[in-house]
Amino acid sequence: MAAMGFIQTKQQKSSSASIIVPETFTHAIVFGQTGCGKTTGFIYPNLQNRMQLGHGILLYDYKGKEHLSVKFLAARLGRLDDVVEIGKPWGKSINFLQHMGENDIEIFFNHALKNSPENAFWFNSAKSLGHAIFKILTALEEIYEPLRIVDRERELIQTKGYISISSFRYPTTKTIKSLLEICSTHGEFVKFMNNFETLIESIEELLIKQAKYTVKKLKSKSQKPHYKRLIRKLIALENIIEENNHSLRTFGGDSNEKLSQQILATLTGPLGMLAQNKYFNTNSYDIIEALNSGKIVVLDMQGISEAIMENLNNVIMYELTKRTKRFNNIPTSIFIDEAQKVLSKEYELPVDILREAKVDIFLASQNSALLMEKISEQKYNALIGNLTQKYYFKNTKEQLVESAQELNTLESFEFVTSKDDYNRRQSALPIFITHSQKLKTEYIYQNTLGVLEHYLPAYKNERLVLQYFEKLYREGKVVTINIKNMEEKVVKYYNEKEEEDVANKIKELLEQIEPIEEMASMDDTAERLDISFKCHTSISYDPHQVAKIMKEKNPNWKYSDFTIEHSKDYDEDGNSVHQLYLTVNIANKSIEEITILLDMYADEEEKEYYLEELENIKKIA
Repeated sequence: MAAMGFIQTKQQKSSSASIIVPETFTHAIVFGQTGCGKTTGFIYPNLQNRMQLGHGILLYDYKGKEHLSVKFLAARLGRLDDVVEIGKPWGKSINFLQHMGENDIEIFFNHALKNSPENAFWFNSAKSLGHAIFKILTALEEIYEPLRIVDRERELIQTKGYISISSFRYPTTKTIKSLLEICSTHGEFVKFMNNFETLIESIEELLIKQAKYTVKKLKSKSQKPHYKRLIRKLIALENIIEENNHSLRTFGGDSNEKLSQQILATLTGPLGMLAQNKYFNTNSYDIIEALNSGKIVVLDMQGISEAIMENLNNVIMYELTKRTKRFNNIPTSIFIDEAQKVLSKEYELPVDILREAKVDIFLASQNSALLMEKISEQKYNALIGNLTQKYYFKNTKEQLVESAQELNTLESFEFVTSKDDYNRRQSALPIFITHSQKLKTEYIYQNTLGVLEHYLPAYKNERLVLQYFEKLYREGKVVTINIKNMEEKVVKYYNEKEEEDVANKIKELLEQIEPIEEMASMDDTAERLDISFKCHTSISYDPHQVAKIMKEKNPNWKYSDFTIEHSKDYDEDGNSVHQLYLTVNIANKSIEEITILLDMYADEEEKEYYLEELENIKKIA
């Protein structure tokens, strides 16, 4: 690093300048103590600049409050609809393993499982076991969508996300949570292996049964691709099971139960906290595709352990490096405030490769000593050597640069930079955002998502903003802020699952005391229509956007009238194929209203098919 050569006094005037890092993808870092102006004078101006340039944005919100400023700046530039939050109940959920292939998963296990000379045997065995299960989970995930469409009577898919066979439910998403479900005990792992044959036979039986039904009753061209695709995926599943069956039985044999339990513990132990975080174990949103499409993504880091953070960084950055193989990438800028809390010794930012992938990194930390202590001196030196732009604000504890004592003479918003060898002080032009401005923008954002209507329906007409605190949310509570008088309250939010559980329990009790025939009127399954559409991109078929469009075209509909899911798969050429699932409550809805929905998303064959099914359901109802 160049030595700081500035020798100036407080009396000397500094020139004013807006700190805008050139768009050269050579990365930048800023150091400065709390209150010196590095957020308003460095982070916000560059964040606004990159938004203006149309970059995809990824911001790590370690304190849980910077999302408000991100939304305000995005709204100012007409990009509020591009903002997506991850790590909140009303935000999106992602899957650590969504993009990983076989080679990628090996890198993940190398990083996630703790290896040392003393436990090399257990580490290698656990990694081998995890890799084999991952391959089968990948095949199960690929077969789930066509099976879900063909299994109209829900014989095998009785619970969303699972294929139910005999005494075992096969999870159908390649998530850490699914991996730990399979490996939770030696007994569960043995069931996972012993039901492979039954799994294949059950799907084959369903195919035979549905083939007859499809040919004789439906005569629908739209059904045939799903049928053929299911057969293709079934063959792939059989091959994967055959390839890995011997290896799995080596780990799960009854004679080696004690040994197997130790291997399972080695695999599941380090992954336990990852599996418990629901925001990182769901395929509901593709963060990489979002960034590649220019979205503004905010990661809420509240309550996230260091282990989760390490693996999250590893997965996101590794996937972004793959952009070097693509052409015409939309540039992406990543902002990491409090870098000493986000980075770690176990993870190394691939800044040199990210440069080629048109990804810019903006780091901020209080001082270099903190960052060096966190990631080690060797990794600090390697990192700082790859960051072309370096900025220093006021700092009383900076000890890793020459003339460090001079940093203490800087006033608030004053800085020196490596661009001119730290030879002159300058004054940053800050961007100030009031608390009221932030909350008004947050109200607009949450209102668009229907947050208040969902979590506090009784308050839906009030001008309230919900604030998320991880600990309070676990207790069933959120903080409301009245944007008129800034009054804050802690209130219990509406728990949809809890209400559903109560309703199901009541129904279960009633069924025990009333004849089943009399209960038929309570079953609304004949009043719901399942619809699925192929999508070109997951972004344009964002469930919230679909819901918004449906409400605009059908003002008398309520959000409770439909549920929306989205899944992603790949075709034979490796291209992304997205599927949108809608379950529509057609009670008191005319065929004309449903037709509006079909006109929005269905092609002519699909439209004809669903209208015929709708007529049949209406007759039954």
